[in-house]
Amino acid sequence: MTNEAKELLQPTPILSCSSTYTGAGIVIEGYKKAGFTLTAGFEYEPKYAATADANNKLPDGRSVVNFGRPDIGVDVSQLSGSSVRSFQKRIFGIERSLLFEGGPTCDDFSPLNQTGDFGRRIGMIHQLRLILETEPLVAVIEQSDKFLSHKNKDISDPYFEIVKRMPYRSTYKIINAIHYGSRHSRKRFIHVFIHRCLEKDFVFPEPLASPVIRVKDLAAFGLDIDSFCSGHFVDHYKYKNHVMCAVTGSSPATFTKGERIWTPTVKELMILCNLDPDSFIMLGSETGKRQMLGNLMSPALSYELGQIIRRDIFGYNRKENGVWVPDWIG
Repeated sequence: MTNEAKELLQPTPILSCSSTYTGAGIVIEGYKKAGFTLTAGFEYEPKYAATADANNKLPDGRSVVNFGRPDIGVDVSQLSGSSVRSFQKRIFGIERSLLFEGGPTCDDFSPLNQTGDFGRRIGMIHQLRLILETEPLVAVIEQSDKFLSHKNKDISDPYFEIVKRMPYRSTYKIINAIHYGSRHSRKRFIHVFIHRCLEKDFVFPEPLASPVIRVKDLAAFGLDIDSFCSGHFVDHYKYKNHVMCAVTGSSPATFTKGERIWTPTVKELMILCNLDPDSFIMLGSETGKRQMLGNLMSPALSYELGQIIRRDIFGYNRKENGVWVPDWIG
């Protein structure tokens, strides 16, 4: 570890995490469980930003979402790294985040999108620009696994050309969150960047030793069903020994228990998304809540990534007084 890294990894009351394409802040829940605190989040849709804000208020009631105005959306293409650093300096007394979380712009990459390019694919390039401008020690970009498909080479090729010139060691992998404690199946392209001053490489976690969660196991989390219909354009029926399909705005379409068939409730979808319906606040219409839940990396996976970043890359451990201390200090 370089002297620059030691100067940056100092005892701290919070482990800072900034985020773009934050959505409803669902992925942030996993990083929070791993010890991080959202210090700046940016989301274009105020209806999603309101939920992210409700779950990340400071103790004094101030907001860290969209420069403290979650009711006004922030276009990431217009966001500057200097403005992010200034906001964190004003609120927390820090400029440089330990962790940068780049959420998905996956609508335009997803095979479920039948309406064309909404212009969000270029967000992947803006994610890299903001990493360079904000200089976090670690960054994680999440995207649909289809980002690497041939039809997206007009974005992925320039993306990786920029990556080559960045002062970060990086590695990426396609991961299915079902192998990391997620209650539903979702593949994601995960790209992790480690600043060179840390002189470390990221090693992706091995799949958890415990078996994956199947339909028959969901009763332990409060969801007792016999089968489900995915509803992805055709009726795919799955049963007790199957894993749950990816949660989207319209999937799973129905649940079955005995003779009863019903549309999943928002609470039931939250359970599938590894969220506690009694503690995680969701705002907005029922349709809006389903859309929020349908565009995420499971917080179960972000928790596993966050644990590795905190423990193995930064070496932070929390002392009895609540202060995080890096292991290079002892």
